[in-house]
Amino acid sequence: MIFLIVHCALYIVHPCFAQEHLKKEEDNSDDRSLIVSTEYASDRVVYGRKLSTALPNIAPSLSYEAPSGFYTNLTIYRLLQPVQKIYETDWNTGWDFTVTKKLKAGVGYTRFFYSKDTSLQQFQFRSTLVNQFELNLTLETKVITAKLYFDYLFGSGSSDVILPLDLSHKFKFENPFTEDNDELLIEPTASIYLGTNNYVSLYKKGRGKGVSEVNNTKFGYQGIEFALPVEYDIGKFIFTASGHYNIPQAQSISVPSKIHLSQSALDQINSLTTSTPTFYFTFSVGFSII
Repeated sequence: MIFLIVHCALYIVHPCFAQEHLKKEEDNSDDRSLIVSTEYASDRVVYGRKLSTALPNIAPSLSYEAPSGFYTNLTIYRLLQPVQKIYETDWNTGWDFTVTKKLKAGVGYTRFFYSKDTSLQQFQFRSTLVNQFELNLTLETKVITAKLYFDYLFGSGSSDVILPLDLSHKFKFENPFTEDNDELLIEPTASIYLGTNNYVSLYKKGRGKGVSEVNNTKFGYQGIEFALPVEYDIGKFIFTASGHYNIPQAQSISVPSKIHLSQSALDQINSLTTSTPTFYFTFSVGFSII
């Protein structure tokens, strides 16, 4: 039985990258997978950050994983509100491997492609970053699974370093509704974000009036998110629903002393992103072609 989790760190997640991405657990390491899926998300959250405006979207994707641990996937994001347009396409590839029985590691690269439509630029708050290199380590114990990411993102003269840490516990139920053809997975997860937020500051600079320059942000705590993903596999179909409660750390842009802004102007610029805890949910349907 193929087991997939839509995890959005990422939004992977981690763009989680999110996005949230499709990850496979196999009963047979000789298997390979090719999966087509579509996910609905009630909002867009990137590394625990979101705009004040809700951005519900739908994201079809195609994901392939080889027995060697090599994987690649392509995801297209289409906004449903406030406009209905494709605003981002992500291509991700990498390799996962086993270090010891309890320790796994991975390396990956993601390329972000943003729509050039000017009507969408106000919603692309990560658009200064077009490349992401990622290293990750996963330690599995009977009580908890800890996964630490090291993400380096860069592009357009900007860069950020972000270290998400996922802590989860997996509940797996085999054949809960059939004799030998389905599985149920519930995996409560807490995600803690540490890093810089230069991409947010640059987004605010681009949208704010009178701001021609911003200072780089310092490395530090960015927020925490709690998620409850529930996945049900039957035959070649994979259904996943997940609720997320995001608690971001408040962030105000810092400008050089030569730039003079009133407090009201600064408050208006900072209000482009929210520091209010937010609940959002995702739902996806996938089909295993091979």
